[in-house]
Amino acid sequence: FELLRQSRKLFISYKRSESSTVAIQLYEVLEKFGFDVFLDTHSIRPGEPFQEELWHRMTDSDIVILLNTPDFLGSQWTQEELAKASAMSLGIIQIIWPDCTPLRESELFRTIKLQRESINNQGHLSEFIIKQLISETESLRARTLAARQDNLTTEFIDISHKLGVKSILHTDKFITFSVNDRNY
Repeated sequence: FELLRQSRKLFISYKRSESSTVAIQLYEVLEKFGFDVFLDTHSIRPGEPFQEELWHRMTDSDIVILLNTPDFLGSQWTQEELAKASAMSLGIIQIIWPDCTPLRESELFRTIKLQRESINNQGHLSEFIIKQLISETESLRARTLAARQDNLTTEFIDISHKLGVKSILHTDKFITFSVNDRNY
């Protein structure tokens, strides 16, 4: 139905010292499946303002894949990424390492709980987990984009009403405005 944008944008949030191998694996696999994946070590060209580009790419993402490792919140940067993603109402899929506790905010996330056998000797996720992640990503992406569109539309209409502009949201998702009895 072409209701979703063509580009499927993902952002991987992880702690380098604990999950670089999986982050790189996900970057490579998801790119092969047609996703536009942001991974800090692979997606920012030399000379670009690192933090500015990182925040820009997160803002433009549909989904954040969060690799919840034992010390994920031990980094200022991962804490900031989590806070920003939550504040922007991005869809978040939390991949929880064995013996890790889900993050407090996780009732709002989709979660994939790893077992020890989910990660092989080379530190890669199993094919089963990758397939589960892709399925969860597609499902959450559609719901997240619809929710973000609804939030923006509601905010837009609320602001127009505060400015004294009558607005009507139609079933086809377009808005008409009336100012001094003239329709736009």
